Amino acid sequence: MATVDEHTGRTHHSATVLATVITAVLIFVMLIALVCWFALGPTTAPSIPQVSETIPSTEPDQATSGALIVLNGATQVRRDPGAYSSYHIAYALNEKHPAPNAIQQISSRLKALGWTPLQGDWLNPGLPSSHVRGWTDFIDGTTTPMNHVHQWGAQWKDKNGNIVDYTLRYSYPESGTPNLQALWVNGSWYPAASVKIMQTP
Repeated sequence: MATVDEHTGRTHHSATVLATVITAVLIFVMLIALVCWFALGPTTAPSIPQVSETIPSTEPDQATSGALIVLNGATQVRRDPGAYSSYHIAYALNEKHPAPNAIQQISSRLKALGWTPLQGDWLNPGLPSSHVRGWTDFIDGTTTPMNHVHQWGAQWKDKNGNIVDYTLRYSYPESGTPNLQALWVNGSWYPAASVKIMQTP
């Protein structure tokens, strides 16, 4: 409300000016708070680790090692940790297509350890695994020269929800002589917690 100074006759708007100043200060404070919120993000939001941060730095435990089977006669053996706390093996094997001995040994040893074969691919619902459809073959256009690939791939699951995934393949240049003797085996183990993350759409 305006008041009149009885000595000067001037009208004062002190209340209006004060209210305007307070409003301006509040708006400024709110703007600063919004800028900080957008810049820093909500303090309660969980941080998502980078893939590189999920690679284990220790050796796998006995159960994991047991599921990553290295068959007799294997050469060029590699053992590597992977993303999402996974572990991997890879090696070459001299066995003629369709590698019945390698498949039988891997399957029987996993069964003895309590692993159950999966009928479908764990990362591609609706796609049957090689437990069901057997071997497939295709032309790999990502290589130069292009390779003809014969592949067998299937997975097993244990009672805790862990997954072990095996891929067997023969590969040779499409324009060359077929080589169905040099087998390459890849095995991967994934913990149950990572399986849930990787299966989330």
